[in-house]
Amino acid sequence: MPPSKARPRPKAPLIDGVSTPHRWWRLALLGAVLVGLVGVGWSPWCLSRGIAAMAARDYEAAERWLDRSAWLGTSAETHFWRARLARKLFAIDRAAAELDAAAKGGLAASRVARERLLIGAQAGRLAGLEPELKRWFLDVGTDGNDLCEAYVNGLIMNGRAGEAEVIIQHWKRSDPRDPQPYLAWGRWLESQLDTKPAEREYEAALLQSPKCAAAHYALGRLKLNRVEARAALVHFEEAEKQLTADSAPRIAIARCYQELGETDRARQILEQVVREPEAALARSFALVQDPDPSRPADRLLGELLARANEAQRALPYLERALAVAPRDPTLRYLKAQCLQGIGDQEAARALFAEIAADRAAIAEADRLVDQISSHPSDPQVDLRLRVGELFWKHDSARKAEYWLKSVLVHDPRNAAAHGMLAEYYELRSRHDPAFADAAEYHRRAAALSGGTERSPSEKPQP
Repeated sequence: MPPSKARPRPKAPLIDGVSTPHRWWRLALLGAVLVGLVGVGWSPWCLSRGIAAMAARDYEAAERWLDRSAWLGTSAETHFWRARLARKLFAIDRAAAELDAAAKGGLAASRVARERLLIGAQAGRLAGLEPELKRWFLDVGTDGNDLCEAYVNGLIMNGRAGEAEVIIQHWKRSDPRDPQPYLAWGRWLESQLDTKPAEREYEAALLQSPKCAAAHYALGRLKLNRVEARAALVHFEEAEKQLTADSAPRIAIARCYQELGETDRARQILEQVVREPEAALARSFALVQDPDPSRPADRLLGELLARANEAQRALPYLERALAVAPRDPTLRYLKAQCLQGIGDQEAARALFAEIAADRAAIAEADRLVDQISSHPSDPQVDLRLRVGELFWKHDSARKAEYWLKSVLVHDPRNAAAHGMLAEYYELRSRHDPAFADAAEYHRRAAALSGGTERSPSEKPQP
């Protein structure tokens, strides 16, 4: 019997003259090529969108686009723009780390050096940087707004508002569409209690950028401080609409409801906000350009609970707020009342005695401020130092910061002022590592000026 013949394998059907397996293989190859081409173009396109969003001061959108640009790997260029965004959001440590990564990735040394200048200026570390910053103004190129922004911030941090104003006026003329110079100068005016001119600056910022969350937030803050809660609420709600990370305006909205007597609505908001991670809260305050170390949600919720005679519930929130503002008179008074409410009379009496001493010291500080104001042409360094010390030991650390920096404007080597500022920034660095550099700078300056550490008993206790 003859062997059976093997049946011939059927040929693949032809489509347009090409067999099906070969056709699918070619389609797969074409698809891979297209994916590769899209991948090559994806990162630069996302990066360009992020840069454009940053220029428009839409920092949340910028962050999203920069993250997308890194989906297929983070380039040196992406690290550079992430560093710039971090600087604008007051995250100085993160900015420096991103810039280091950009340098390791091969970014041009000249760009790295210039961005380091901006990071130092933004953080207020102007010593040794100013000659180069001033030379930069002779050939600004495309980074003029960033140079103005960082230098102005550094000058104001060092109490040199007159010099900052000169740059701000130049900045406004060179880019009339940018809201940032109006915001920067408005904040300074507001800090000096010059509220009407500050309001005009914030309104001008909104003319340049009607949806600017930071400008709406600033106007709301100013109006709320003038006890115009209804008008403030409108601006805070607009700021909330513009932001995804909206904790800061929500806390401010709760404050408005508190002022309007709607305490239940205020508490409902705050009980949600206090559960958010601390990093998320800090990011939201950075987006409205109001970096606030004082745990305002804890503070406000603690105050509402204390005033509602819920002492046991209020105390943990007051303690958390006091951890970053240990000498705050309102918080300490509410804590003393709560201690009474839970029956801890001995601790309450001791705290009330401290508060009485603080009030006497604050009264002295107020008298000295009046004396300084009556002779504006006289530096009166000793009086300024005394005011700073009184506020540091007995009241607001932020008030102390202002007066101690005013000492350094007139006496840059004042060891006592540097020493207290070192302590202040050390305290802040426990909750925001970005202030560690400032603490180290003032410690070194105090040592170089012949200063010595004060005994622990003289330092405010957290």
